[in-house]
Amino acid sequence: MQTNKITRWLALGVLGISATAFAGVPDTVVTTTQIGIAKPEPVNAFVPVVNPSTEPDSEAINILYPTLLWIGRDLKINLKRGLVESIDVSRNQRTFTLHLKPWRWSNAAPVTAADVVFDVDLIRKAGKRYAFYGVGDMPQIIKSVKALGPRTVEITAARQVNTHWFEYNVLSQLRALPKQQWQGYSIDYMVKHVADPAMVKVVDGPYKLASFVNGRYIRFEANPLYSGHKPTVRYFEMRFYTTAQAEFGALKTGELQIGQISPELYAARHLVSNLKSIPTSGGYSMQRIMLNMREGNVAFFRNDKVRQALEAAIDQPYIINTLYHGLSAKAYGPVPAAPPTYLSPTARKLTAAELYNPKRAAALLDEAGWKLVNGVREKDGKTLHFTLQAAPANSAVAQVIARNWEALGIKVALRTETFNTLVGTLYNHKAHWQAIIMGWIYGPNFYPTGEGLFNTTGGNNNGSFSSPELDRLIQASTRDPGVEALYRYEDAAHRLLPVLFIPWPGMLVKYDPKLGGVDRFVNPTGLYSPQYLYYKSPS
Repeated sequence: MQTNKITRWLALGVLGISATAFAGVPDTVVTTTQIGIAKPEPVNAFVPVVNPSTEPDSEAINILYPTLLWIGRDLKINLKRGLVESIDVSRNQRTFTLHLKPWRWSNAAPVTAADVVFDVDLIRKAGKRYAFYGVGDMPQIIKSVKALGPRTVEITAARQVNTHWFEYNVLSQLRALPKQQWQGYSIDYMVKHVADPAMVKVVDGPYKLASFVNGRYIRFEANPLYSGHKPTVRYFEMRFYTTAQAEFGALKTGELQIGQISPELYAARHLVSNLKSIPTSGGYSMQRIMLNMREGNVAFFRNDKVRQALEAAIDQPYIINTLYHGLSAKAYGPVPAAPPTYLSPTARKLTAAELYNPKRAAALLDEAGWKLVNGVREKDGKTLHFTLQAAPANSAVAQVIARNWEALGIKVALRTETFNTLVGTLYNHKAHWQAIIMGWIYGPNFYPTGEGLFNTTGGNNNGSFSSPELDRLIQASTRDPGVEALYRYEDAAHRLLPVLFIPWPGMLVKYDPKLGGVDRFVNPTGLYSPQYLYYKSPS
């Protein structure tokens, strides 16, 4: 009997199939996008480098092509879960030598240092079309990259760097890409085929792409040659929804094995009391109202006092306690409060105090010359008014904020647009918009220094905010050792307000009690790990 069991185990191991597939348990886990992070949105691209920088796209891409470094919920690098075995840093702290683990592509070919160099070359060629251009000062920060051997990559920074920042914001972006399969593709070709399943036939992640139906679902099949933790569940599927109500309905009927309850549906959680729960803070995330500094008819956004008044008038306690049911934290600035790893001492004090101050907001508007005339703020014969756009997921919070501002005499027109429409608007510099609510997940910029987001030339500085002071502080936070420079940037961003900061909603994740490994699957940094999911044996 023992011999038969061993033989059967060996046979299954060679085939890359889990023994639980024969134990009468399901072979598929169905979920959706942005679990534990935000309300669901469709995946629109799964080719790295040239994809839009959206969370659903990143979730799909990281399943197919994991980044070299894995950064977990504690905001620490976990070398056990990534492709890198170790990192050596030179004495001048500018050269980083990465030693790769023995790793294979899904076609059995070895993953090599040349595949990592190829990724950097693609990022350079993409330029501003790179999804995270400017984040981590990429790609300009990399002076040189070369393969020293089949599994050794040497990367030299173009200037002095904070080594912690370089690892968490630069190296965290890199991955191995299949050079042998892709070296003939131009960037233009990749942009046009960003959602072409034929592009991703060779992968090094835990799952391969099985099928993709635009607007409906993306389905993955376990990669039997994956070099990391072997998947147990054969199929992993993300179905696309555009409303929290649709997702909740699918969770309630059992269509989803993992889902979440958005804040506005929190009172209905008893309808899925048969499912297990994991509360989250919404990830290591920032929610902001982006202000378009290019638009002449809202030039008042360029006035520091106007922005400070708008921020002070936002009733964060009401949003957190009423809309988000306490599953959130106050937003002091660009650095998330949960976990408080990188909060400055000043931030820790202020987030524990009261940020909502409508009286101060009114006084600031008066100082800026916007006087209250018959209930409306006016200056030089013009009224203070603008349009605020939000995705359906943020419509409730947009309404609360609009009421807060209207109580000060500011006229606000609300417009609801799809998430994808808003993303397209933000990255089209010819588009006309005034204010847009949009979130940001800190990944790949896990060390929240602001480059790419709030520096003048940042690729994701969509509102064209510009401050020489903030530029200097952001640069220092990426260069100087320690966290003091980060604290100075953080506190200045609170004062200068390149955007308006608002709380990010937490989520109550619900899942099938027969499913294990969900705690390792859900990650506050926004990366999925379906290879850790498993169905418990009926026994």
